[in-house]
Order: sequence, then structure tokens, then C-alpha cells
Amino acid sequence: MLTYFLRRVYLVIPTLFLVTVIAFLLSRLTPGDPVSRLCGDPLNSERTGFLNPEEAERQYASCAKLLGLDKPAFYVSLVPLAFPDTLYREVRKYRRAAKRKLIREYGNWSAVETYANAISSAEHALPDYKGQALIEDMVIAIRIRLRQLHINGAPERIRYAIDEIQGLSDSLVVRNDSVAVAIGFSAFQASLSLLRSAFEGMEREAARWKLLIPTIRWNGLDNQYHHWLSSALQGDLGISYQDRKPVMKKIWASARWTLLMNGLAILFAFALAIPLGGVSASQAGSRTDHTIGAILFGLYSLPAFWVATLLILFLTTPEYSPWLDWFPAGGLGQRQSDEGAFSRMGDLLWHITLPVVSLTYGSLAIIARQMRGSLVEVLRRPFIQTARAKGLHERTVVWKHGFLNALFPIITLIGSVVPALLAGSVIIEYIFSIPGMGQLTYQSIVSEDWPVVFGILFLAALLTMLGNLLADVLYAFVDPRVTFQNNRP
Repeated sequence: MLTYFLRRVYLVIPTLFLVTVIAFLLSRLTPGDPVSRLCGDPLNSERTGFLNPEEAERQYASCAKLLGLDKPAFYVSLVPLAFPDTLYREVRKYRRAAKRKLIREYGNWSAVETYANAISSAEHALPDYKGQALIEDMVIAIRIRLRQLHINGAPERIRYAIDEIQGLSDSLVVRNDSVAVAIGFSAFQASLSLLRSAFEGMEREAARWKLLIPTIRWNGLDNQYHHWLSSALQGDLGISYQDRKPVMKKIWASARWTLLMNGLAILFAFALAIPLGGVSASQAGSRTDHTIGAILFGLYSLPAFWVATLLILFLTTPEYSPWLDWFPAGGLGQRQSDEGAFSRMGDLLWHITLPVVSLTYGSLAIIARQMRGSLVEVLRRPFIQTARAKGLHERTVVWKHGFLNALFPIITLIGSVVPALLAGSVIIEYIFSIPGMGQLTYQSIVSEDWPVVFGILFLAALLTMLGNLLADVLYAFVDPRVTFQNNRP
């Protein structure tokens, strides 16, 4: 049994690795700039960002380092020869994407780097002229276009932007027929000429043949995935973009209510469904069997949101009957710290009774029908007929000889419901105002809080694997003949 368990755990490891890789890659492919979402980006402001662009860059780089984005993405990388092994040092997501696009266009990294440095030089050479409204507005317009060059990877658009910047600069000098303005813009005009030359140099020095030669590079253990995985295995899933709280703290704040409600719902569903399915199977074809089947089919046909609404309508308000106002309409109650533990627990359970009922009845119908079908099939087998021929009581035949042999489909269901412990129901939680995992997942997707979204994805995948492992162990426990060898395909 122990050897079987250890081998099953060993098979989980590569699956876990694959899941973590997929979750990591998806988190890196999400739209938006994570650094700007978490720490803000002063350069996105048209005026305040220009007061000290060097300081803004330092703040951005510091936040990127905090998030671990200043490292290679993975242990190895498969890229064309034209790509450098230092591109990850460009921590700005959109600038890195623009450089990658230019490399794919021209195949010459050194020329692309020269062009990027020429943009930065032009930005530093552009004077501010603070306090002179007309000139300052023109300078801001030029700086905006220069900043857009950093994230533009289309050659035709780059050429148009450089021409536009040149026109704005010439227009500003002509309109302000001043020696001071001409001198102030002389350095910028020179840097703009170097920028145009660097852009044209990418075409002249193109080496597109380097794009045809694949290379494999080893990036070592100091990479984003390694640090992300190490932190995730220690319970650190990052920081929320929305409120800068630890992701695990936000998930636990919601998961505890979902775990409580779904755990109780699953417990009640199995506790009621197995006896119902057993009674129905032992009296297959009888009026009792048909009655139970009709009730279960009716329960399964009822939409959860409709049942939840009816429960609130008839059991939480005296509007229809003064003696049916039994339960609170929603929420988790206001538990005071000076109340006793039993009082607080009782109040909490009273508030979640109706949500648990809404989550239970659908699963109850499915599990009961599955139990009935499995047990009916087992009761037709020869060893059951032999037990009956020996004169054993029907209850003994059903629950002692037939029950264990009919458990395999139920064990499969047990393995599949483990991930459901964390999967909140958005509709039920919304109707009953429960701050559970359903609401958290929905709100995180709407607000593009991707660390929380992929933290939930990672935990759900982990619970799925644990559920499968639990099912395998229960198989071996119920039937000792199940071994690792005879389960191989």
C-alpha cells in the first residue's frame, strides 16, 4: 500500500511541474504592464512625468526588480541567433516587445540597441522651457512622440513619427524667432539627426539570416520561473494589483467561507445520497424506487439560482407568512468579539444554512443516481446470488457484500469534488452576499488582477491532482487487489 502511494505521488510531480509552467506562462502573457499596475508609472503623465524622467525610470526599475521581472523568464530559451541573451534587462514590457519586433524585422541587435539609445539621447537633449506656456506645450508634444517611439516596432510608423517630431521641432524654432530658443534646440536637433541615422542604419545593416539559425541558451537558476515556483511552494503567490495585499491572504479570506459551505454541502450530499441510492437499488423497479427517482430527477432539474431565490423569498421574510421568517437573508452575520465561540459558530452556521442547501441538492441527485446504478449492476453479479442462496438477510447482502463493490464510481466522484471545495459559485454567493471564491474570482477577472486569478488557477490545479491522488488511494483501500502494476494501461 505504501509503495503504491509513493509511486502515485511520484507520478504527480511531472504533472505539477507542467501545471506550474502553464500557469506561469499565462501570467506573463496577460495584457497590461504589471509594474505600472502595481507601482504606477510617472512617465504616463504628460506633465508631472517630465519633471524628472531619470528618477521615474529608477522607480520603475526598482519595482520591476521587486517583482523579479529583471531576470530571464525560464531556465532555457530557444531563440534565433539574432536575439541577444540580455533582452530581459529591458524591464519595460512594451519597450521589450518593440525591440523584439525590430529584431525580427532586421535581425541586427546591435543596430536596434543603437536606435533605442538614440531615442533616449534625444529625450535627454530636449529642453523643458518650464513656465513658457506655448513652448512648454510644444516640448510636451515632442516628448510624447519620442516616448511612443520606445514602444513602436513598425518601421513605417517609426519613420512617420520621426518626420513628425522633426516638423514640430522646426516649427517651434521658427515660431519663436529667438537666439536662446535656437541655441537651446541645437543639441536636440543634432540628437534628432543621429536618431534618424540610427533608424536608417537598422535597414542598412540588416542581418536577417541570423533569424534562421536557432540557438538554445541556458539561463541558470536565477530566472523568473524558478523564483516564482519557489515562492509559490512556500505559499507566496505574489501581490494583488488592486490593493497590494498578498495574493494568498486575499484567497484565504474568501476561501475559508467557500471551503466551509462547499465542505458541508459535499458532506451532506454524500451522507444522504448513498443511503438513498442503496434503498433505490435494493428495491429496483418498485414504487419506492420510482418515487425516489422522480424526486431526484426533479431536484436535478431545478436551477440553483431559482431555488436560492425561492428560499430567500419564503424563508427569510414574514411577507408571505409570519411563521416562516426563519433564516437571515444573506451575509455572514455580525459576530462580536465578546460572544462565546459556540454562539459565534451557531450564528455563522445559521447564516450559511440556505446557501448550503442551494449547493447540496443538485449534487445529492447526481450522487444518488450514480450510487443506484452502480449498486444495481453489482447486485446482478453471481456472487450476490450465491450470498442470497445461503439465506443471508437482504440488508446484509446489499450493504456488506454489494456496497464495497459498488463504491468505485462513488470514489471517482469523491476525487472530482475535491477541487470543488475551492470553486465558489458566483451566483449563489451573489444572491446570499457571501464573500467567497466565486466573487473573488469574478472581481479579479473584471479588474484584471492577474496575480489573484492565476493564484486561484494554481490552487485549483493542485486540488485537482490531490483529488485524483485521493481517489487512487481509496481505490487501493477498498480493493486490495488494485496495485500500481495492474493499473498500467
